Amino acid sequence: MFNKNNYGMGILLPVPRFIFFCLLSLASTFFTYNWNGLIIIGSIILIIYLSGRIYYRLGIITSIVAGFLSFIGNIFIHKSGELLLFLGPLKLTAGGLEMGALLGLRLFFMILFAFAYISVTSLEEIYDTFKSFKLPIKGQIYLMIVLRYIDLLNKEFTTIKQAMAIRGINWNGSVLEKIRGLRLIPVPIIFRLIGHINKQTLSLDNLGGISKKKLKIETDSEKIIELKDVAVTYNLTKEIEENDIVLKDLSLNLIKGKKTILIGKNGSGKSTLLLTARGLISKSIGQYKGTIKIYNKSIENHDLGSLSEYLRIVFPSAAHGLVGIRVKDELSLSLFRSKYNLGFDKKKFISILEEVGLNENFLEKKILSLSGGQQQRIALASALISDPEILFFDEVSGQLDPIGKEEIFSSLKNISNTQSILVSEANLNPKDFDDVFFLDEKKLHKVDQNNKNFISILKKSGRRVDIITELYSIFKDNKIYENFDYLLKKIKDNQNNEDLLNLISPKKYKEKIYNKKILEISNLSFGYDKKVNVLHDINLSFYENQITSILGANGSGKSTLSLIMSKALKIKKGVISIKKNNRIGYIFQESSYQILSTKVKDEIAFGPKQLKFDEQHIQDIVKRECKRFNLNPEDNPINLSSEDLRKLTIASILAIDTDIIIFDEPTNTLDENEVKDLFEIITQLKELNKTVILISHDTYLSWKYSERIILLKDGCVIADKPKNEIFKDEELLKRCNISIPTITKIYNEMTGLK
Repeated sequence: MFNKNNYGMGILLPVPRFIFFCLLSLASTFFTYNWNGLIIIGSIILIIYLSGRIYYRLGIITSIVAGFLSFIGNIFIHKSGELLLFLGPLKLTAGGLEMGALLGLRLFFMILFAFAYISVTSLEEIYDTFKSFKLPIKGQIYLMIVLRYIDLLNKEFTTIKQAMAIRGINWNGSVLEKIRGLRLIPVPIIFRLIGHINKQTLSLDNLGGISKKKLKIETDSEKIIELKDVAVTYNLTKEIEENDIVLKDLSLNLIKGKKTILIGKNGSGKSTLLLTARGLISKSIGQYKGTIKIYNKSIENHDLGSLSEYLRIVFPSAAHGLVGIRVKDELSLSLFRSKYNLGFDKKKFISILEEVGLNENFLEKKILSLSGGQQQRIALASALISDPEILFFDEVSGQLDPIGKEEIFSSLKNISNTQSILVSEANLNPKDFDDVFFLDEKKLHKVDQNNKNFISILKKSGRRVDIITELYSIFKDNKIYENFDYLLKKIKDNQNNEDLLNLISPKKYKEKIYNKKILEISNLSFGYDKKVNVLHDINLSFYENQITSILGANGSGKSTLSLIMSKALKIKKGVISIKKNNRIGYIFQESSYQILSTKVKDEIAFGPKQLKFDEQHIQDIVKRECKRFNLNPEDNPINLSSEDLRKLTIASILAIDTDIIIFDEPTNTLDENEVKDLFEIITQLKELNKTVILISHDTYLSWKYSERIILLKDGCVIADKPKNEIFKDEELLKRCNISIPTITKIYNEMTGLK
């Protein structure tokens, strides 16, 4: 009955604790003006005191407001007893006053008990409690989704506060300043939750929802998916018209056991194609015309939930594809299609977690507490555990560190020959696939890999054509590292390799000396709770007009460190000193997390307004940044492309005259052309005398653009050196789960540094 590892009312196990609060709530509905009322008051005060959770203040405020409104309402409804006050049609009587006070107090206590229960009970415990009452499967799924939304609400609230703190809202300031910040939160949080609802709906459909229909198929059919003359639009209000079409004339056959890859620029429609082939495009997000067949049966005649037994999508963002509270809940839900229950198969769970580079310790972890890369691994495990015959992968490696990418790609290569996969992934080599399709100008084209134009098609698709890797394999296989003339000829034949040409030229790398210190971190340690620290004794300095990359595996503490530097997270131990009048800007990994307004001009002006810039100066800033990034001030950020949305986030940070700008995984989900555009912007920032800090998994870009590399591992600084010193130490990089760029391998081998 008792849990010795908790505190306060948490010592009661979940089920007895739930019953206890239900009894208190029930008692509150019967109390009058006697001793049991005092007992209830004493109990609730004790419970709240012992809980010490964030819901304390919210519970008190909500209870007082609800109780007061109930009191006011009831004193004028009940007419019995002596007349005390006459206000025209409103009469206040002694009986009404007594009844209003009684019902107001009852409502006050009932609401307060609910918040007290939440204060001493985690969402996981609430879920387990109701599950132990043999809640029907539908109820379990709905409860899981509701509880996850409570968690999402808390996370979004925190993220929005962080975005506001970066742009001028002082949450540690006066009460008036806090109120000013809180009144700005509703709009962004509503838009984000609506976005989550749409994503979670797709995720649940992808998992099979609550359908119990069994799909009958012809498993011996070679053609498992067929698209013929398909056109797609996101316009739901009318029939498909030419101007609204995002994809047209789609024809695609997926053959059993074959591995197929989609290539194309960002925004070309690869994700849309995957959703269409899965039958999800018509689920409140768009419509199509043409023929879509899965296992020789029209998609319109399929139960989409039952299809999850055979076909699963892994979405590009883990937040898009996961619906569970804990890792074990997500994996259980993935088995629902085959077992019709939310059973717990620990052995199977551990096995699939190990396959994606995780371990048993993750089973009990809350999904929203994990890093983006760790969540993405969970999404992969969730798809693989049900062993579907068809798998769609939509840019699944974007949030993974280099070692994680290698592990996942290895898992993809090892998928059974009986399984069919359709992949949209910029980091995979098309030569590892049976079929290659190029999506361009809204149309799909099959590509012959032996075609002499194949490389140019790859370039057109926005992929990084790594000729350097090809050169490396040539030199390694033929043992000709010392043949500089041959190497130079190869490089000159491929104009895309200027970096390598510069690298092996006689020019000697000279380390720049930076004297102007702009930011200093001393003895910084940080944890999201009292028990576990994420960062340990961090000591770092940053200098004016320097580009620094912070590298590390998923969960190493990179994002946490950057949020602390930007004052989005409060320091608990240590000191951060910044040069007077300097500001730090932070570009979120997910651009939408940073958006706080419904118009581009308002988004850019948000920070300057909070910092009380002159109105004319604000208008000038908006014009300047819109011109710089070619943005329409009247556009709604929701309607912007991913590239323009990222530009808007940078513009909103530049608008507050930042001297230090932190980019958190800026190249995730970007194609090569978009990456080039981004780093043109970063180069311009350096020319504007800005200090740039890159949180990145892309070692090639870190090598190319950074002057200094900081390595993080398990919340500790492992190394802080010039980039050439870092990238010649392969063992050090391996310790931090960082893969060495191929270009650096060539350099090391040719110069005898390895």
